[in-house]
Amino acid sequence: MEQGKVTYNRLSMKKFNILFLLCIILFQSCSDMGETMLPPSNGKLSHVLVVMEKNKWKYAPGDTIRATLRHFYSGLPQEEPIFDVSQIPKEALSDIFRRNKNIILANISQNVKKSSVKIAYNRWASPQVIITIDAKNNAEFVKIYGKNSRKITEILLNTERERLVKTYTKLKEKLISQRLIEKYGIDLSVPSGFQIYHDTLNFMWIRRESSRLSQVLLVWDYPYKDTADLTANRLVGMRDSMTIKFIPGPVDNSFMTTEKRFTFDFTEHTIKNKYIAEMRGLWKLEGYPMGGPFMSFSMVDEKRGKIITVDAFVYAGKQDKRNFIKQMEAILYSISFPEKENKK
Repeated sequence: MEQGKVTYNRLSMKKFNILFLLCIILFQSCSDMGETMLPPSNGKLSHVLVVMEKNKWKYAPGDTIRATLRHFYSGLPQEEPIFDVSQIPKEALSDIFRRNKNIILANISQNVKKSSVKIAYNRWASPQVIITIDAKNNAEFVKIYGKNSRKITEILLNTERERLVKTYTKLKEKLISQRLIEKYGIDLSVPSGFQIYHDTLNFMWIRRESSRLSQVLLVWDYPYKDTADLTANRLVGMRDSMTIKFIPGPVDNSFMTTEKRFTFDFTEHTIKNKYIAEMRGLWKLEGYPMGGPFMSFSMVDEKRGKIITVDAFVYAGKQDKRNFIKQMEAILYSISFPEKENKK
């Protein structure tokens, strides 16, 4: 009897483990299904919907939001806001408006006990981010939004960029990806429509062209000497040497160079544990009236003893350029290092 009892307990434990695993699988499936069952979000790139009473939108609470989200996007030849912003009152928040990609909900009410900023994802649609700001009155709203304005803007920018990266990864041009890995040891989610236009010893030109728009990726490498190679002045100097050599203008003796009448935005950060020197600024053609925004990532390839730079620029004539450079930014931020990752 005792032996039979032990056998029975073992069988019960096995059944329990199987049921437990099935529950986990079912829970995960339901979670995934819940997200996929959400309607697709709507709204253009760089658009934020603010849900706020009209009389508050006209005055201090609305002014506070506009001052941050409509601040000028850096690195453009003309003034364009970081986001396009529209407003509706809470009672107008119908199903179609709930499906916006980026929503700020302003809850200004005497019933609010404590001011707060809350972030939620994929509540009414997918992909979606909803930022709720609770405040007891207008003054409290201005105070808490001002305190968190940088964080709010970064969340909106980063979430939007991550959406683009996810989309571009699904549409990745495999031949370009393979060539980048083979030649430079990096990978980028360069979406369909881009083609390799020029590929030489230490330089690659990838572009997507139309009658009204040029979006271009340039990749080059050169020997690494010391950390001074990653300063803004050195990087600009190397950029000019490459573009003068490889990027001619449409007429004789015209070529691309970096516009130096304006300051550059230079930042340092890490992506996938890799140090990145990021630069933003303007380019121009010497000898011909053309120009536009550019941004670049530069990093050290320790294995080859080289600096690799990925440079993205846009030409869009008299069109607004913010969304076009944001698209190129997403490609740069999709960067990965397959050789390094495979060693782990």
